[in-house]
Amino acid sequence: MTAILNTSLDGNRAGYVARFRKGLSIWFAVVLLAWCAIVLSASCAYGQSNSAYERVRGILDKQQNGQSILEFVHFGADYHGHTFLHETSVNDKDGNDVPSERAVIYRYYWEDDGVTDIAFFYDARGNIVGSYIVKTNAGWSQPFVFANLSIKVVGRMVVNSDDKMSDADRKLALELIDRADAQGLLNLWLRIQ
Repeated sequence: MTAILNTSLDGNRAGYVARFRKGLSIWFAVVLLAWCAIVLSASCAYGQSNSAYERVRGILDKQQNGQSILEFVHFGADYHGHTFLHETSVNDKDGNDVPSERAVIYRYYWEDDGVTDIAFFYDARGNIVGSYIVKTNAGWSQPFVFANLSIKVVGRMVVNSDDKMSDADRKLALELIDRADAQGLLNLWLRIQ
């Protein structure tokens, strides 16, 4: 009887150990999968952010687009190039970071010694959603002033010649032209690019 009792206890102990090891293996597998999911999601988020950044830089780095942007900002000024300065986070009105938006800052050189820094805001998909004049050394040629004055004259010709525009974008562009809003028109043009 003692031999039977010892055998059944040893069998039960072996069963407990086997179930414990199996449970430990499952727990380890769950923790490993969770860790992999966290690492992969962080990698994917970085990849999306990186591709959005590259898309925006691909649009703004082009010399032809730099010339067009300068025409909106300092209409009629001679374009002398532009350079990327840096990327930055975007804060809301309370100073909190807005994780879904970033901004890139470019410096535009124009006329003899004109310099204007512009921030271009973009979302996680790489869509440019707005612009802001960070600083300029302009005296009499303040950003958008001459473009606002001349926009009604040349704006409709530009809108009618742009085949990339949807009907809704064309309607918005005509409203911006009627309001003489060169910055709004620049933001629309950037979004279409």
